[in-house]
Amino acid sequence: AEDAGAEDTVARLADTPVPDAAPEFEPAGERMLDEDETASAEDEELFEEEEEITLISELPGINERIVSILKGAGIVDILDLLEMAENDLRRLEGVTEDDVTAIQAIISENVDIIEEDEDNTDTE
Repeated sequence: AEDAGAEDTVARLADTPVPDAAPEFEPAGERMLDEDETASAEDEELFEEEEEITLISELPGINERIVSILKGAGIVDILDLLEMAENDLRRLEGVTEDDVTAIQAIISENVDIIEEDEDNTDTE
């Protein structure tokens, strides 16, 4: 009778899903660096590539109608849109005041402007 009980326990444990083992000190999906270790250039490039978008059509939540209007005016890059005067944006045929507000909100929520100084490449 004892052996049957042991078999039931083993059978019940075998049916229990086992979570993927992960060290407790590492957040899921992230690898912690040791004290004397730095992120490699490859690691940094991968992070930047995942985050960097350049086209207006890649902006999360951007209306396809707005993308089409801007594209018709020759504006496809986010940088071109950022350099455009707000009044010029309002003057584009088909762009409403709500569109301007939506574009500004999407840009402020999703675009970090990183100024790159070409003259100052070797400061350290």
